[in-house]
Amino acid sequence: MKPAGTEQAEASPLQALIDLGALGRVFSLPTVISNCLAGWVLSGCGNIGKLILACLSLSFLQVAISWLTLLFDLKSESDYQRMYPWLSTRVTLRILWILSVVFIWLGILLAACCGRMVAILACWILFIGLLTACTHRLFFLSALLPGFLRASYYVVGGSVAWGGLMGESLWGAVGILFFMFGSGYVTRQRWNAELRSLAIPSVAFAVPLLLALIVNDGDYRWIGVCFTGAVFAWLLYIFYRQNVRKEMAQTAAYLTATICLIDFLAAGVESVPVALILGGLFVLANFLCQNMKRMDDIWIVL
Repeated sequence: MKPAGTEQAEASPLQALIDLGALGRVFSLPTVISNCLAGWVLSGCGNIGKLILACLSLSFLQVAISWLTLLFDLKSESDYQRMYPWLSTRVTLRILWILSVVFIWLGILLAACCGRMVAILACWILFIGLLTACTHRLFFLSALLPGFLRASYYVVGGSVAWGGLMGESLWGAVGILFFMFGSGYVTRQRWNAELRSLAIPSVAFAVPLLLALIVNDGDYRWIGVCFTGAVFAWLLYIFYRQNVRKEMAQTAAYLTATICLIDFLAAGVESVPVALILGGLFVLANFLCQNMKRMDDIWIVL
């Protein structure tokens, strides 16, 4: 028989890994994959091997940026120990910095395997990510910069497709940019938001819905109308939980998962397999965002 406390001691390294993943916002990785996949579909698909490498590259960069967003808030080791007393006994602040750098290099190296254009985009994403980490406490930039990150993920996906970067991928990037701005605006005001304060994010959320109706023309128009209506109802549900029921703590989680629905509108209607994948990513992202710890530590939807 094992001595008392042995199971807990053995589980501690695993728990530290889980906590590190939560701080790195690994629950948002399904949305990163869906952004890249949507851009890839809109540019004609193809080059599946490069698509996989691009998704891995963006995932490494996303986790590194999330860690850096946390690290830039910590003034000293004592701050780290106060905010994360258990984790700090397993993972020092220095190790967290080293992991961030390692993930950045892995992301750039994988991007380089996809070609010069993707490598340049990875450097651009890193620049925007560092700027986000430095300025995420500033209201306007905390709402705007994550949109440029997500739009860049679309551009990466389009760049690895057979057709190269095409106009529809750029339209999808514009749509996700507006959605992320609206999400950042909502989450930064979530504790005192009233219905009148949602005018700006409502306009921002309407842009990707309108773009979806424009892109899905011809035989796909009626399908686009149905799915756009469903996403609109989902956004109303989020607003209802925040403003009527005053359940504001999970707003960021719901909006993060909604990124997959915006990708679905942009690219999933015309392809059944892609629609199933993007729908599955939404379900996975929603589950992870609702169940992973410390979702509400960061005020922005990355």
